[in-house]
Order: sequence, then C-alpha cells, then structure tokens
Amino acid sequence: MKIYPYSGIKTVNLGPLLIAARLIGFISFILFAIAITLLIVPPFLESGVITQDLGSGTSLTFTKPNYTGLAIVGSLWSVVSALATLAFSGLCAAVVSLEYTYTQSKQADTE
Repeated sequence: MKIYPYSGIKTVNLGPLLIAARLIGFISFILFAIAITLLIVPPFLESGVITQDLGSGTSLTFTKPNYTGLAIVGSLWSVVSALATLAFSGLCAAVVSLEYTYTQSKQADTE
C-alpha cells in the first residue's frame, strides 16, 4: 500500500509534473492538519490576569492577550489554502493522467 498522493498515476513524459503534483498534494495534507490543530487549540489560548506578589506589599499584574480570534482566522486561511493547493495538485495530476492515456492510445494505434 502506497500512502503518497496519486500513487496510481503513471507517466511516460511528465515525471517532474507528477512529482510536483504529489508534493503539492502532500503540502495540502499538512495544511489540513494545521487547520485542525488551530481549531483544537483556542480553548488553551484564553486571556487571563496574572498577579505575582513581589513581597513587601507590592505586586505585579499583567494580562495575557486572547489569541482565539487569531487561531480561528489562521484555521480558516489554512482550510482555504489547503483546498486551493489540493485543487491545483489535482489539476496537475489530471494533466499527467491525460498525457499517459494519450501516449498509450497513440502507441496502440501505431502497432
């Protein structure tokens, strides 16, 4: 079992394009993983107030910023980017597949 994208596609002349399609498909899978991670992380990014007692009646207080919105926007951008790269990868693989089919039919006609 081969786990890389477009493992069933063969080519005669467009090997580099097939490798590029597989690489772009793999990048798309990574972007989907990033999107899922960014959807899981926001509960851990909540804002809060931290107070530290420095002694002799003084304290230091600061607030942690809330990154939930940033994580959600990053997740949406990851999903859009993943879909776009997956579509482009699919188009590259389709061109390679059409080339192989055309080459095979031309070889069958000449024989």
